[in-house]
Amino acid sequence: MTDQTYCDRLVQDTPFLTGHGRLSEQQVDRIILQLNRYYPQILTNKEAEKFRNPKASLRVRLCDLLSHLQRSGERDCQEFYRALYIHAQPLHSRLPSRHALPICTRVGVSIGHCQARMAGPKHVHFSFEAPVLRQCGLRPWESCGCQ
Repeated sequence: MTDQTYCDRLVQDTPFLTGHGRLSEQQVDRIILQLNRYYPQILTNKEAEKFRNPKASLRVRLCDLLSHLQRSGERDCQEFYRALYIHAQPLHSRLPSRHALPICTRVGVSIGHCQARMAGPKHVHFSFEAPVLRQCGLRPWESCGCQ
């Protein structure tokens, strides 16, 4: 698959995310609140208040939040991406790091295993169109060794 960590992805996506008009004030607030309420070990109440302070510009607060998450580690960056997906799915799908991933990663398959990423222990079969399979290095008739 890919060797790029969530922290690496966040470094790559930061200029895009902090671009003018990408994320609204409400979306940033929802992301901060999710990270604070569901994962208080990621953002404490004090940190959440700092990142939601309306006296600072949205761009400054967002840059500070992203820097904080990058310093905090892989799990915190991963939870940010989960919150971003929930609260800004169209933007999440346009992230530069998502387009740098191989097509197999974006569609959620593990080549050779034929499983969905979140499927758990059950075996999930996919039927992909030939162009997608060719990008993954597979031929349509051998897309899954698990007939």
